[in-house]
Amino acid sequence: MKKGAILIVFLASLILASGLVFAQSTNPWTADISGKEKRSFNADESIYLASYTVCFPPADNNISVYIVPTKLLGSGDKLEDVRGNASIIKTDKSGFIKTTKIWENTTGGNYLVVLDCNNNGEYDNEPTNYFNETGFSILEIGGAEVLAVEDDIKDEIFSYDSELGIKEVLMMKAAIKVANKEDIILNNIKLTASGSGEDFADVEKAMIYIDENSDGINNAGDLKLGEAGFDKDNGVASMSLNYTLVKGETKNIIITYVFKNFAKDKTYGFNISSMTGKGKDSANLIDFSGLPLASAVKTIGQEKLCKGDIKFSLTPISTFTNMPIVASVLGLQNCSGKKVDIKLNNCDEKESCSCTIQDSLCLCNFASPSTEGKYSVFACIDKNDDGKYTSGEMKSVEIEVKKLEGTIPTVNNANTTNTTNTQPVASKITRQAILKWARAHVITVMAIAMGIMFIILIIILIILIKLMMGKK
Repeated sequence: MKKGAILIVFLASLILASGLVFAQSTNPWTADISGKEKRSFNADESIYLASYTVCFPPADNNISVYIVPTKLLGSGDKLEDVRGNASIIKTDKSGFIKTTKIWENTTGGNYLVVLDCNNNGEYDNEPTNYFNETGFSILEIGGAEVLAVEDDIKDEIFSYDSELGIKEVLMMKAAIKVANKEDIILNNIKLTASGSGEDFADVEKAMIYIDENSDGINNAGDLKLGEAGFDKDNGVASMSLNYTLVKGETKNIIITYVFKNFAKDKTYGFNISSMTGKGKDSANLIDFSGLPLASAVKTIGQEKLCKGDIKFSLTPISTFTNMPIVASVLGLQNCSGKKVDIKLNNCDEKESCSCTIQDSLCLCNFASPSTEGKYSVFACIDKNDDGKYTSGEMKSVEIEVKKLEGTIPTVNNANTTNTTNTQPVASKITRQAILKWARAHVITVMAIAMGIMFIILIIILIILIKLMMGKK
């Protein structure tokens, strides 16, 4: 009897142990399409499930398959599927789950597969693909969007300035906005040219920069990513790159053309036709949305002919308030007919006077400021007619204005074009102003004149006395 009891206990233990081993060996597993176990997926891959016998009764059983975020499950926990609803899978006659797709269009994260054998929507210590740890993981693929910058470079006429010698022209400002998934290694950018100009013959190369300080122009602080020439007219410039775009960040880029030839009236532009890159973690190809993206269109204008260093002078440079000042501009070549504006403080201010260049010279006059102080007066000439003043198109002279006691006649601003009159304009205006002031101060003038005459008489008397003494 004692031996029989021992035998029963042994058999029960063996069955229990076998059941535990059997249960362990029949947990479901995530897989690829072939049924091979796989626990790490990319976001563009579908998830498959397979298993041996897992639920009882095993044959032809409908099982609710849940995918839940990885967590420690307790008996009676409600199961909530990340897909919205559980899948219903029917086991075969052997109780196996044949390789079955359970999820596509996935979302990145760590998950468990739970088989709800009794279909009650709760966890009742039922099979999972990995208990108390991540069953499988989905690595999200990063992405990026290419955006036009609001103040992108506009279509305009560009005229080459041989004085400056600058052949690099801004063509586009854009931004690359990286998704908050993973870093992206940017490998290549392709530009497809357009316009009436000969891109292969006229454009030496296109260049791309990271605009580190976001000032919209390429300068010493910016990082050059790459450069390439076009393979033909209206062809492609392909730039090989190796730059890491950080997840969640936006990088501003600048693209320029370096011209070889400036063909008047020809137009130039391009599209960013493609960008390629790989996820730093996933190594998957990245989709750059927002492409193609068009650049500005540049039309080549007449090369700047008006040249020369501006020689700018003011007469006088030290004066009193509201007194006449004559501005003189010369030293320019091929500039006849161009307007010169004289302005206080900078070339963006309202003009004080203006003149038109004739035979490399122009003159105009204006009244000195009504408040004493030191002022910078600018001569401003738009040599290349691009509507703005740049280096070589402005020159300044400093004047000092003092306050004079008494009433001084004011001078209205008057524009004076260049003339061949041999009498200087400055002398003419100054003499008239002095005469007006003298008439208004007759007594003062007479006193000064009498004082001067008295001094002259004393000097003559001294000379005569010395002469007489010398004869003796």
